[in-house]
Amino acid sequence: MSKTILLLEDDQKFRALLLPLMVRRGLRVLEAGRVADATRLLAEKPDLIVVDGLLPDGDGTAWIKKLPPSARAVPVVFISAFWKSLKDHQMLQRDLGVALIVHKPVAPETLVSQLDRLLGEREAPPLPPEVQAEMDKLHVEYERELPGKLDELKRAVRFARANPLEEKARAQARTLAHRLSGTAGSYGFPDESTAAAVIEAQAIAAATATGAEIDRCWAAAEATASEALAARMGK
Repeated sequence: MSKTILLLEDDQKFRALLLPLMVRRGLRVLEAGRVADATRLLAEKPDLIVVDGLLPDGDGTAWIKKLPPSARAVPVVFISAFWKSLKDHQMLQRDLGVALIVHKPVAPETLVSQLDRLLGEREAPPLPPEVQAEMDKLHVEYERELPGKLDELKRAVRFARANPLEEKARAQARTLAHRLSGTAGSYGFPDESTAAAVIEAQAIAAATATGAEIDRCWAAAEATASEALAARMGK
């Protein structure tokens, strides 16, 4: 009988990268882009849950804390492109019982192999040509979309800089940076991944900064976004 994975990840591009590898292994995948959807899908009784740290309608850690008793025995894999501290890392494993913590960017084949081990499955053989062709197509599509993603991030950062007291603007810039940091790296674009990670860190710093320091955070983020976009357009 095939096992079921609940994948709570708001970035459809990252989910698309994992899905063909999971399906090939005979796994049933329940996809959720929001906390509300994942909570509803718990009724399907997944054998393993994969949770991203930052979501559009909540926080991955907070959602894990609120899992009902019926889901407590299910292994949980926590994935994030940003880590606040070693204390938070330890809390996930010690207090919440998370089975595996994965740092984005992560190679999709590596992640799915780790999930296999948690499910007690054997390692899968090398990818057949048709699956590899599908992965290559996803890579090409993502590369074509990268300039647009970088431009969207740059515009979000610029808007947040112009509206430093607007929490929604800061959250939007951070969400876009978080998403790009993890997914770009997993698709094989480390320069864009690193730039987005720097921008996310600046967005987080801006949340607690005061006075002129807020603008310095956003100025650094905007400069990084501009440089990353210029570099990508020059390739």
